[in-house]
Amino acid sequence: MQQLSSSTLSSAHLYKGTQRLTVGHTKLPDQKQIILGARSGGRSLHPTMAANQLFAPTLITLIAATFFALMCSSPQVRAMNYTFMKDASRAPNVSYYDYIIVGGGTAGCPLAATLSERSRVLLLERGGSPYDDERIGDMTRFADTLSDTSPGSPAQRFVSEDGVINSRPRVLGGGSCINAGFYTRAGDNYVRDVGWDLDAAKAAYRWVEDVVAFQPELGPWQAALQSGLLESGIAPDNGFTFDHIDGTKVGGSIFDADGRRHTAADLLRYARPDGIDVLLRARVAKILFNVRGRRPVARGVVFHDSAGRMHKAYLNAGRGNEIILSAGAMGSPQLLMLSGVGPAGHLRSFGITLVHDQPEVGQGMSDNPMNAIFVPSPSPVEISLIQVVGITQVGSYIEGASGSNWGVGLVSSGRHRHRHRHRHRHRNFGMFSPQVRFLPRQCFANGSEFRTQLQLCEEYCGCSCRRGSWPRCPRSSAHRRPSRARWRQ
Repeated sequence: MQQLSSSTLSSAHLYKGTQRLTVGHTKLPDQKQIILGARSGGRSLHPTMAANQLFAPTLITLIAATFFALMCSSPQVRAMNYTFMKDASRAPNVSYYDYIIVGGGTAGCPLAATLSERSRVLLLERGGSPYDDERIGDMTRFADTLSDTSPGSPAQRFVSEDGVINSRPRVLGGGSCINAGFYTRAGDNYVRDVGWDLDAAKAAYRWVEDVVAFQPELGPWQAALQSGLLESGIAPDNGFTFDHIDGTKVGGSIFDADGRRHTAADLLRYARPDGIDVLLRARVAKILFNVRGRRPVARGVVFHDSAGRMHKAYLNAGRGNEIILSAGAMGSPQLLMLSGVGPAGHLRSFGITLVHDQPEVGQGMSDNPMNAIFVPSPSPVEISLIQVVGITQVGSYIEGASGSNWGVGLVSSGRHRHRHRHRHRHRNFGMFSPQVRFLPRQCFANGSEFRTQLQLCEEYCGCSCRRGSWPRCPRSSAHRRPSRARWRQ
């Protein structure tokens, strides 16, 4: 398991009197969440946030469904005419709402739409609109956002403490705007284990599926993958289904028949326009607490617009009003700590005034490991993302994607090497990138065998590494971590 410095958080209601702060359970960015369900089979740590140490007498699990997050992807390019969506620079200096939601991702968007039916809701998103970026809605440009490391990119690159490259979404719609778009429901056992009503969960699934989930038409490559999984014994053949069941299946896709992406931002069409404000490019700096009583009470937030101007939003007086954190696996604990909720010693070392000593905040993050295999094809194949999956009885997932967009800028040899070097750096898209820097061209032309590990080392870095000497390779940092290189023979 990959250990990171941020934590997963079981959601808790922190409240006194009539106001409370809700922190949603979070996972890594590639498993985003909404309030409607969650994929089973993945593993995550749930740090204990003891009820007697929190502001509430009970802990609740507001787990936002990975079924949408894992498997949802981004919005279409055609701009939605959301009259309630605007830049944070147009917000008043002070405002009041029944609910304040921090983070407009796969959890925040559907939750805001639902709560707006009967309440006044503010949704704060640090990124921009997905409808303003044509790359997000185009399946054939999936890699473009992940390889974009500019400050305004919808995918914010980060590297974990043990060197794993990943991306955080920075756009309304969250991870559903930058992921591979596979959609599945949670397993029935998972729904029962977390205490949800199964019929209510299925109704919620349909609420999402009516907008963002489609049955994909398999091309030759995905059809071949389906046959290969069945031949490998990943049975039975479940055909097309949204359900999470063992075996091989064709799942849902958030890409429609035209290859246009539909994301969590599309679910805001359910919102009551008079009941919601969505502010873009709103960076939340801290949560405001009333600390005069026996226990702290969350009462508002401070946020800044893109020009750096400060704004404040407060909760209305009233029973059940809440501040809800859905800022992701790193954003939510980070904001708690910036607001004074976290390990006392750590906060004081940064000069942050302590509001509540909670040692578990920022601890216990874990990720699902992913092993990628890149297979050169002797002939062109269609561009496809995740449509067919194999789910084993031990809870692992096998999936595949195809097309030239996985290799552009990553392949060169001989005299072409230096000419493509800059292009290669631009097209590195983190966790999905091959760790092989230069593959011999003949692999793609006629399917001949890869060169040996020794030959590749000599060609790439110009040194004479012997087999088994990777940690001592003097010229290439790619050889210092054998587990990263994917060249073991």
